[in-house]
Amino acid sequence: MMSYPIRDSEDKFRGVVVATLKNEDLTAQLGSITKNKNISAVLTDQSGKLIWSSSMYEGLHKSDIYSLCKDHKYLASTELGIHRVQLENNAQCDFQFLDKWGMFSIVAENRASADQLIRQYEQQVVTRNIIILIVFTLLLVFLGNQLLKQIESRKLLAVLNQRNKAIIDAMPDLLLTMRVDGKIIDHEVEDSFPLLVDADKLNGMNIKQLLDPDLVERKLALMAATVKTGEPSTIEYPLVLNGKEYYFLERLTALDDKHVLAFIIDITSRRAAEVKLEWQAFHDGLTGLPNRLMFFEFLNKLIQNYRRHKREFTILFIDLNGFKEINDNYGHHVGDEILKHTANQLGSILRETDTVARLGGDEFAVLLPETSPSQAQRVIKSIVETIKQPLIHNDKSLSVTASIGMAACPQDATSADELLNAADKRMYDVKLTER
Repeated sequence: MMSYPIRDSEDKFRGVVVATLKNEDLTAQLGSITKNKNISAVLTDQSGKLIWSSSMYEGLHKSDIYSLCKDHKYLASTELGIHRVQLENNAQCDFQFLDKWGMFSIVAENRASADQLIRQYEQQVVTRNIIILIVFTLLLVFLGNQLLKQIESRKLLAVLNQRNKAIIDAMPDLLLTMRVDGKIIDHEVEDSFPLLVDADKLNGMNIKQLLDPDLVERKLALMAATVKTGEPSTIEYPLVLNGKEYYFLERLTALDDKHVLAFIIDITSRRAAEVKLEWQAFHDGLTGLPNRLMFFEFLNKLIQNYRRHKREFTILFIDLNGFKEINDNYGHHVGDEILKHTANQLGSILRETDTVARLGGDEFAVLLPETSPSQAQRVIKSIVETIKQPLIHNDKSLSVTASIGMAACPQDATSADELLNAADKRMYDVKLTER
């Protein structure tokens, strides 16, 4: 039985509320939440007298409950008035005094059991995380292997594609079976491959009927060497077909001591690309003149010719005056026109045996084979007068002048660098006297 006084707003006593709790009913309602034998739920009055308990686990004693109720005012509590204490018997108690009912509500538990449950839970979490990590690692290894297989597959595919391309590129446009005397026994030809005669007329013909005698002689010699040594041989040659020049690569392989296979490929496009690259390596892209590299090749040939046959020659070093001003005032595109105009002027007055080159910027050089210094002076005067002639650009007259230095072989030097340096120095001497 519990009683609770009733007071009005002025705190005057107005009566008592009496409640009777049947212990069996309370146990039935609250006992279901405390079935764990290591947890106890307890209700006491203000003095600590037991009103109701679910069950008392072995580590909790009534004396502990009495002491808690007696000293609760001196114990720390939370904002909600809940006290928590640790008992010597490894019990932890949470309790609260219910002012309205004048009772203590106490929950006690065995900490050892709770700690064990926590450790079990932590162990389960750790085990689960380890399993997840192992599975994730295996997945990464699997995906990594799959990626490596894909990379290797792509590399292999690229190699196969390259090999197939090489095989296709190596397929002959014309395949001939020939006797070593040049007679054609059989042939296979691509539809677009250019031929000297109709394809159906090839079998039975001899290459002597089709090709230039010099080329026939070279091919017969190669066929004889091929069947003798058993080693393949190759030959490249040009042919004019229907007014157009073609280049062919022919590979000869011995069938026996009397017959060869000739694999012939049209390399006209490749040859044109090679010629273009070779031209670009030795010529100035703007003016089309030989560049410094080709100039030195020609110069060294003249020096060798002098050493063998004592044929003198002269070299001219030309620098344009006024070019920088035109380039700065009118732009590089106009400056380029001046350089091309000068190149054309020089080409128009020099002999076919002479060589004019652009060394770079506005500097040009001229080689005059079998020309003495006195003869070179007349050429210099002609060049100076010619370069003075203006270029008309957009109704504007643009002109430059030339300062020219000369060096002679053998009078000034007999090496390429020394000759060019001597001509360069004399060009600057001329430039100083012209100011």
